[in-house]
Amino acid sequence: MNRVAARTAVTLAVLLATVLGVALPARAHAVLLRTSPTGGYSVAGPVSQIRLTFSEPVSASPDAVRVIGPTPGLRSVALAADGGRSLVVATGLLHDGPYLVRWQVTADDGDVVDGSYTFGVGSRIGPDALAATGSAGSPAGSLVATAVLRWALFAALAVALGGIAGQALTGRLRRLAADVGARPLPPGVGLPLRAASLVGAGAALALTVHALDGSSWAAGAADLLSFRALTGPGSRLPALEVVLFGASAVVLALPGKARRISAVPLLAVALVEGLRGHLHQQDGIGGALLIAGHVALAAAWTGALIVVLRTAAAWRQAGRGNAAWQLVGLYSRSALVAYLLVVGTGTLAAVLILPTPGSLVTTGYGQVLGVKLLIVAVVTGLALHSRRRLRREDPALLEGWSRWGQPRVMALLLAVAALLVSVSPPRLTALAHQAQPPPTPTGPVVELGALAGQLTVGVSVSTGLLRLQVSNPASDDHQRQTFTATADVVRPGQPSYAALLRPCGPGCFAAPLDVGAPSLGVTVRVASPGWTGGIATFDLPWPPVPATALLSRALDALRGTRRVTITEQVSSDTSRPAPIAVTFHDTGAALLATEPYSDPASLAPFALRPDGTNRRVAFGVGSTYFIELSLDAAGRVNAERLVTPNHLIQRTFIYR
Repeated sequence: MNRVAARTAVTLAVLLATVLGVALPARAHAVLLRTSPTGGYSVAGPVSQIRLTFSEPVSASPDAVRVIGPTPGLRSVALAADGGRSLVVATGLLHDGPYLVRWQVTADDGDVVDGSYTFGVGSRIGPDALAATGSAGSPAGSLVATAVLRWALFAALAVALGGIAGQALTGRLRRLAADVGARPLPPGVGLPLRAASLVGAGAALALTVHALDGSSWAAGAADLLSFRALTGPGSRLPALEVVLFGASAVVLALPGKARRISAVPLLAVALVEGLRGHLHQQDGIGGALLIAGHVALAAAWTGALIVVLRTAAAWRQAGRGNAAWQLVGLYSRSALVAYLLVVGTGTLAAVLILPTPGSLVTTGYGQVLGVKLLIVAVVTGLALHSRRRLRREDPALLEGWSRWGQPRVMALLLAVAALLVSVSPPRLTALAHQAQPPPTPTGPVVELGALAGQLTVGVSVSTGLLRLQVSNPASDDHQRQTFTATADVVRPGQPSYAALLRPCGPGCFAAPLDVGAPSLGVTVRVASPGWTGGIATFDLPWPPVPATALLSRALDALRGTRRVTITEQVSSDTSRPAPIAVTFHDTGAALLATEPYSDPASLAPFALRPDGTNRRVAFGVGSTYFIELSLDAAGRVNAERLVTPNHLIQRTFIYR
């Protein structure tokens, strides 16, 4: 009962704090300390691995880190390192261009923490950065070649997998006839399953060569012979499809019931298609499984239709009309379920991929998707018309255009689907059009942060560069991460001037900056649609004076304190009145364990201008936390100012 009462009290306290607007003591979660490559900047490359290091051990699923960018077939399998404090993703060699990294981990206390950042590789930007994936800006020849090969692969999968499904239906009806003692039914009219598997293997092989070198088939073939397909991020998956189609062809050559196993590698091809899909890059393994199910169902539905119509027509001509209608009816019931699942999974995928309904008409991907939807509507109309004929047992259903028209429309649908997967979706296209992040600084960096209204602003100054990073509370929705920013620079004894900011990614702005003065001031004005913006002023020292030893002594003093009284204010909008302060007590060691800066060895603190008798130290943690500490004459922390994503936390410390 005591435990239940305690939990009830905590729940009531949280509810009371929520209703009254009282801020509870803030506790830090697992914080992303650093990334490699450095978030918000570009590196010359080569890059074949991404590393995220946290302030404490974390647990994460294999798809905890998702990497979106111009490299085709990106795999984002996160492996733990450093006792769980780091996550490592072996991406393979990354192409030049901007990348978006999304991550989600679980801290030791069970809290789920997530975030995102961008980085760049090389200096090449623009639509051509997505050429290897067949973006809207790809060369026409590359896009056409990719679409044709993907159509051949999809058609082969439909014939092979759907042919097996169709044969299973006809076999089931023949067995039922034998069980009731009826006259044996003729064998079903099958499809060239082995030939289809070999065509699929050939298409996958050509896609592998194209992925290795999209500009030269000969160069791609040479890379294939040197086994580069096993290491290239864009060629690994199509090379696997070659093996799977080949395995299916081998199994289909076996006698008897062993041929049924051929469906297993074909279903694996559908899974690989899910892993190759845009939705896997965007939404992880869940998106891959959604597309895999969509592809497998569509293939089985299409190929089985051809087998059933051909077999039913042959049985009818052989005088087994009743059996022919029973076969079509059996397929119709199965096809209805498959149709609903195909349309449902396809609709859900479209909703997830398209950022807005308007993207259906304003983007190349959306326009191709619109054509696909139109063909699906035609297929739906044909299916409804066929079901009416089936009820009447209309012979025309098994003759002429009706017999061959539906499969042809389905083949056209596969062709549009092949074009759709060859065109980059809006999010990837938008990423390709974003400006490249600035180069990674090679010298000292000064980092300060502020909350301007509801917008978090981080300012970093390095030799020759001023960089702003702005975010709003919709940090998990990059379609709402739209910002405007201006920055005025002031040097002692000189007039202010407006920095020439240019975009460098989501919420990123950069400008050239002469940092030769002893110090400079930067006044930033930021805005974001739907959120309250504001003004933030920064006093940045230059060159920065390292304060690692000073910070270490201050943290050691705090860690050894038995009792400290903390008064805290937490604000999520500086345009509103200051929130009610909360006072609580803790030991120095327990308090420090919750801070994102408990390990000063991983930080680069620098000294700020003193405030009276108090010395001040500032530093950034990762790219989203900015801390300023005030130290009393004894070197102890007597005030703290933390800028975290969407919050400003201000504390004062009294030692007992």
